[in-house]
Amino acid sequence: MEKMLPLNLNVNMNINCFDVYRLSIILSNTKSIPWFIERFINLQVDEHFECNYYDLGATNPTEYEFIFDEVLSISKVNSVQDILKMTIEALKNNKYLLITLNQRYFREDYKINEIDSVHGTLIVGFDEIEQKLFYLSNVRNKWCVEFFYFSELKQAFFSALNIIAKDDHINDWLPFLNRVNEPVSIIELKNNNSREARFNILYDTFKNYLNGVESKARVSTFSRWQGIAIYKAYYEALNEILINNNPNDYFKPFRIHNIEIGMRRILENKAGISYRLKYLELTYDIKFERVIFQRLEKITKTLEIAVALYSKFLLTTDIKNLEKANIYLKEAEELDVLIFSQLADTILNYMKSGLISMAYDHC
Repeated sequence: MEKMLPLNLNVNMNINCFDVYRLSIILSNTKSIPWFIERFINLQVDEHFECNYYDLGATNPTEYEFIFDEVLSISKVNSVQDILKMTIEALKNNKYLLITLNQRYFREDYKINEIDSVHGTLIVGFDEIEQKLFYLSNVRNKWCVEFFYFSELKQAFFSALNIIAKDDHINDWLPFLNRVNEPVSIIELKNNNSREARFNILYDTFKNYLNGVESKARVSTFSRWQGIAIYKAYYEALNEILINNNPNDYFKPFRIHNIEIGMRRILENKAGISYRLKYLELTYDIKFERVIFQRLEKITKTLEIAVALYSKFLLTTDIKNLEKANIYLKEAEELDVLIFSQLADTILNYMKSGLISMAYDHC
């Protein structure tokens, strides 16, 4: 027997793997698009200058704790007798398995170099004849489906658990693992989900983005930036650190890498806005001014230059690249204010027109 569960491999978001896993399931069903349209819009930058849509490191409950409840049923597994049997049974019942594995036992590059790499893995199908399990993987920044063998699952799983249990930072690991429903959970798409997009949420989200602020983290003296304030996080706060410190001394290597990824997340965010506008125009006949699309194209080009210059600076530490990058970031910031202001106004006018139309129908 062979079975492969539905996936959307064209999410087109360079976001955290645990979000891609869920969104690839959710967006395999077009009924879930209105849910998606309302989310993954507002950005925030943390004290490490990593950019995300939601605060995954918070010690207090955040929206991320509940965000997927409407479209996914996620059951955390607390006891495992036979991990392979449980995996196959879940897949046969149209349920995905999210499991923490040590990639050393099934990815060739990690096997060859004997590298331990604990990572959440979404299993999406199986082939009983060839004894294969299929999982969602990122290969050269492109999401695709790869496989490993039944015989590799048990060792990869229990090795990961042992590494986590012995880690000096286990107290930091555990809240995060629970937040993303690992080390083992069963995920099922709620196919009965069907509704329209909620325009009040879109309006509030756009306005919230424009009211972006710098704030202190709850348990830290470090700052966090939200919405439009993310630009200042880079061209003011990060800029000061980079000028006064050697990046390789101040940041761990993976932090520098994540800063670059985070800046690219701003780029993907603009592509996501274009996707939403086209969907809203097609589905609800909302008329967005063409200048909004023109500004989205311009901000994309501006941000591409800024990110390239930041990447160049982090390689060369040539201050001229940083200074040029910040000019482009400030230009992008101005464009973003115009774009989100127009989006908020358009959505508000659409809601007003619906109310007026109802009033006239009554007359």
